[in-house]
Amino acid sequence: MRLLLTNAHHDEKFTLTTDRLLMNNDYLQVYGSQLLNGELYPIENAKTVDQRRDSLGLESLEEYLEYF
Repeated sequence: MRLLLTNAHHDEKFTLTTDRLLMNNDYLQVYGSQLLNGELYPIENAKTVDQRRDSLGLESLEEYLEYF
């Protein structure tokens, strides 16, 4: 059986992995995908996070955080 990943799935995995690696190495996250103790982990250039998310076809940060 062959598994095909959509670009959206790939982009979501990319953002989760990128932010997790940054967070685990004491850097600010860039896509806003990580929470720590129920709080959003700090984001680099938070004013432009939705532009970065949009460039990958992801929902806004506000919409993403509604899941939590």
